[in-house]
Amino acid sequence: MRRIVDFAPVLAAVLRTFVDRVTIVTEAREFESMLEAHPRCVFALNHGPAHMPIVPIAALGRAVTGHGGGARRCIGITFRGLYLVPGIRELARYLTQATEPPGVEELIERSARDEYDDVVIMPEGHNCVFGDPKRIQPFASPRFVELAVRMHAPIVLAVHAGLEDTATEVAAPPELLASPLLALLPYGIGDSLQRMGSIAMPRRAHLPELRMAFELFEPSLDLEAFEALSPHAKRAWVDAEAKAVRRRMMTIHAELRGVPIEDDAASTDPAGATDSVDASDAGPPS
Repeated sequence: MRRIVDFAPVLAAVLRTFVDRVTIVTEAREFESMLEAHPRCVFALNHGPAHMPIVPIAALGRAVTGHGGGARRCIGITFRGLYLVPGIRELARYLTQATEPPGVEELIERSARDEYDDVVIMPEGHNCVFGDPKRIQPFASPRFVELAVRMHAPIVLAVHAGLEDTATEVAAPPELLASPLLALLPYGIGDSLQRMGSIAMPRRAHLPELRMAFELFEPSLDLEAFEALSPHAKRAWVDAEAKAVRRRMMTIHAELRGVPIEDDAASTDPAGATDSVDASDAGPPS
């Protein structure tokens, strides 16, 4: 499996093309210590508008490499639908180092065989296509929390700001929202559109600055305590922890943007979010 540093030329080219500068707000020694103390992590990266996920992925890869983590091996979880599109499918496989989106059990097995060090995931998944691009959207799946616990790994919140200005929210036509054809769309996409009622429409593909911060999030249960729960209690706990992750990411995002923190009432994840990690969208250079 390739190391993050092996992707350095690609990452640099992406950032040169789309961003004038990347500012890491987190103190260098703090991030370096985070990586040194935790040889295995689950990176939770906010998506931003759907048309430019490669930019925060590149910024994350360069930041990890620049803070002593270039030798780490990462695997990415990306939206399963991308593997169905010729051209995009090959890019997804290259970046994620997975021929198909792996599920939780496969990731645990591969972690036990020491096939990779970190997992990078964008938990908003396909929800990034909809709603206000200035918000971190509800997570498509909470199971990255379960993955972190079972890997004995913390979650590193990797939050960026700046990309939200490259898209604008456009209300979906009422005729579209009322169409029975939405129910035929895979992966809950139709449900997400009806729930949010708008689309984050791309309007440009360059930004002057991408600001980024990193913060450690330790799940409140260890593996032993987690395994002692009933199946229902496990699902409830995973969901609650994922919501706590999202609330914290929203706070960091607001701080990076210099705007008031969103009312927590507006951050509640909607019913119907999928319970499969495969539906989440991400893709690390790894």
